[in-house]
Formats: sequence, structure tokens, C-alpha cells
Amino acid sequence: MCDPPWAGYAVAEESGGRTQVNVMDPTAMSTKDFSSISDNFQEEFLLILLQGAKTANAVPNPIASYSRGHVMLDFRFQDSDLTIVTSDGVRFKVYRDVLDHTKSAFQDVLAVPQSIERSADIELLDTDIETSDTIKLFFTFLYSTEDIQAPTSEQFWEIIRLIRFCVKCDASDVLDYLRIYLYLWNSIEAIPFRDVILAGCYMDDLDLMVAAFANSNNIWGGGNVRMEITASLVAQAQLSHKSEGANI
Repeated sequence: MCDPPWAGYAVAEESGGRTQVNVMDPTAMSTKDFSSISDNFQEEFLLILLQGAKTANAVPNPIASYSRGHVMLDFRFQDSDLTIVTSDGVRFKVYRDVLDHTKSAFQDVLAVPQSIERSADIELLDTDIETSDTIKLFFTFLYSTEDIQAPTSEQFWEIIRLIRFCVKCDASDVLDYLRIYLYLWNSIEAIPFRDVILAGCYMDDLDLMVAAFANSNNIWGGGNVRMEITASLVAQAQLSHKSEGANI
């Protein structure tokens, strides 16, 4: 009989308050089995999700705003032919053609002649994820006008809200571009493990969450666990919390 894929691997050590994942000699499996690894991981995984949900629903702090501090363009072009009005009343003047050629719900709206004839404005109403900060970030990734700096953990709620907005309006082009940045930020350790996991959860992107474990500076032991085990643990945790009705 073949050994299970996790044979010789275990989660065990506590070092400086951080749980470590280490390659272990097969004889050590007598003290740590896959079930305990899975239970330990799911507990940590749920904690990350709960902390992330609390952060994502926090009241925005204008002083610490990521979009206001790092995005230089205001997206109010003088020769624009379309105005996007956010839920907090900010008006972005952009080009219809850019949105019309971007995979998103905007493309469908602009394809309806009646809506164009009735008004040159598109009004957004969701006070949670359709505010000016979120829409400004949306246009930043859409126009790709500048290198985008990694946010701090305190600012990462803006990235989460951008993801939620993109999922809501099916903006796959922007999500794909954001995904590239998330992989980059993860690879150069510009954002912590927790933020990559949160982004992967909201994007339902298992590969991104697995990539977080390959980072040498994460709470699960510096990428020493094999990828197939990591994928199994993440997928199991996702399935478990979805079945419990967790609101990620």
C-alpha cells in the first residue's frame, strides 16, 4: 500500500508564538497525524477569516486611506463621455470606450441604448463597496496607469472591498490584473500571509492561497510543507466553513 501524500510531514512546533510547519522524519508520524494537522489548520484558518471580516467591514479612516494616499490620478478627464457617481456622491469622469471593452457588468449596461439616451451618468448605490475609495482603486487597476504599491494590513480592507465589488459586477479583467499584483506582493513579502489568504478567500482562488504557503515568511512554517498537502488543507477548510454557512 502506498503511503498517504502527507507521510513524513507534520505541524507541530510553537516558536515565538507562531505555529511552524516542518518536514519531519517518518518515524515522527506516531506523535502527529494528519487529523491533528487539519484541526489545527482549520482553527487558525477560521480565525483569519473572522479577523478579516471584521477588518473588511470597518469604518473607513480617511487619514489612513490607501487609495487617497497612493493613487495620484483623480480620474476626472476633461474630455470624458461618461460619469460614474459613487454611493458617497463622488463623480468620476471617464471614457465610455474603456468600460465598454472591459469584461464587467458595465459592459452590459452600456450595451443598452435606452440607458445611454436617458443619462450619461451611471449611479452606484451600495454604501459598502461602491464608495469613491473602491471605485478609484477599480479605475487604477483598469487603466493600469502606474505601478501600484502594496497596502499595509491596516489598508488591506480597501483591496478586499475592491475584490467584492469586482465579483459583484463580474469585472474579470480587473480581478485578473489585481491577481497578478497579489502574487507579486506575496512573492516579495510586501503583504503578510493573512492578507494573501483573505484575498484568496474572497476571490475563491485556491491557487493564490496555496502560493501564500510557499512564502518563506508565513505563520505556517516558511513553505516547508508540500504543495499537495497545503492545497488539501486549504480546500478542506474552505469546504468546511462554506458548509457551516460562514460569510466570507
